[in-house]
Amino acid sequence: MVNFGGGEAMLELRGNGANRYALALTTSGALQIRRYSGTSVAVLASAASGIVDLSAWHAFTFAVSGSSPVTLTAAVDGVPKLATSDSSSAAYAGSGGAGIAATVSGILFDDFTLGR
Repeated sequence: MVNFGGGEAMLELRGNGANRYALALTTSGALQIRRYSGTSVAVLASAASGIVDLSAWHAFTFAVSGSSPVTLTAAVDGVPKLATSDSSSAAYAGSGGAGIAATVSGILFDDFTLGR
């Protein structure tokens, strides 16, 4: 992904309607793992991405597994950056799709791969 510092770039997992988990690269270069449940958003974990140049390509990995609790992990260029679990009553334990999202046009994604 490349977000150029102009918006947020996101990988989304377990998407089903308005329920999903997302790994977001923010305009400041921070990473956030979020839970979207209906119209509410909860930031479950946040950390510096370590990316100095937001106009350069970087590889992101986002994994979600389990149901009680739901385990979420994220890496940048193969380096683990975030790990958290969601055991709240709002945890999304169902199955669902995967996707990409951006808050502005011009954010780039390449070689999106869905693994098991």
